[in-house]
Amino acid sequence: MNNLKKFSLDTNKLSLISMLFILIAISYMVYIFNSRSSIAPRRPQAGSNVCVANFVVAPTTITPTTTITPTITPTPPMTTIIITITPTPTPPTILTPTGSPTPTKPQAGCINYGVIEHSNENCSNIVKIAIDDPNNPTVTKLRTLRCAVDGICDAEAMENESKTVYMMANKNTKTIYQVFKDGGTKKVITLQRGSPRMEGLSFRSGDRLNIIWGGSPNTGNIYRINLNNGSVETVLDSNIWVKTIAWDNNGVKLYVSTRNKLLRFSYNNDGSITKDNYNVSLPGPTDAMDMTTDGYIVGGYKSGGKLHFYFLNPANRSVLSRRSIDLTGYDQQLSSQLSRVTRGSNCSYKTYNLDAFTWLCGARP
Repeated sequence: MNNLKKFSLDTNKLSLISMLFILIAISYMVYIFNSRSSIAPRRPQAGSNVCVANFVVAPTTITPTTTITPTITPTPPMTTIIITITPTPTPPTILTPTGSPTPTKPQAGCINYGVIEHSNENCSNIVKIAIDDPNNPTVTKLRTLRCAVDGICDAEAMENESKTVYMMANKNTKTIYQVFKDGGTKKVITLQRGSPRMEGLSFRSGDRLNIIWGGSPNTGNIYRINLNNGSVETVLDSNIWVKTIAWDNNGVKLYVSTRNKLLRFSYNNDGSITKDNYNVSLPGPTDAMDMTTDGYIVGGYKSGGKLHFYFLNPANRSVLSRRSIDLTGYDQQLSSQLSRVTRGSNCSYKTYNLDAFTWLCGARP
């Protein structure tokens, strides 16, 4: 405290310090002034005494920035996945007894055709047969074929294609005829010379329309017959006693009656047929049979004073139903008609056999 008092009372020392501060202040101002002068020299301006300090900004060197174009990997388009759904093929409709759809049942009074032999092949009657009604099956004669008069002898086989009925006559010449609704006939073709006697006729689905199959008990063979020129081709040399034949609705299986047995053959791609391991006992001595549209074999035969018909399921080999027609009225009609026949016809009223039959009524009744 005493020293501070001495210092404040010492005028000389105080003046010296003041001067020192003044010099420092002046030096600082000069520094500032010089600094401004070096940064922005004065530039006279017209009409103005105002000193304007212009700051020259050093040009900034701008290094151009390399434009980096971002590489955008394009998103590949979504692969269209096409899922091909192969539809399950609809198998062809196989009309078998257990198949579907069920075909329309035949209308009442549906008529089929047949041939009843009498007088030991010298006379045959074309008949119409109704068996759809189990309570009233009937047989009615349409026309008598007299070998000596009409030249149509030993009629043994029948078949239909689209309800056009064909019939085979064997004696003298082997000739196929068309049969009309009233029992009238028209020649289709005479078979080539040397052709065997045929007792079976059947069209096969898939063949040309001019082809029909035949079977002969005399040779035991199965044949392919050309309806345009009458040529006969041996398909199977089998030594089978062929009484009647029928193809199934698909043209795959051929059924052959040997009278009391039913045999089966398979169709091959090369046109040949092969015997199957198939042997079924028939209800009676079947000389006439056909196939219904729903795949049943309908067979017929004469026994005693009746015609008998049956429907057989070839898949399980069972007989489903039967029909019997009493021949008493038919024989009486035949006897009355023959009593007026001119001599030379060689006909008698005795009924021998049901030689031929074709089914025209669709499904099994």
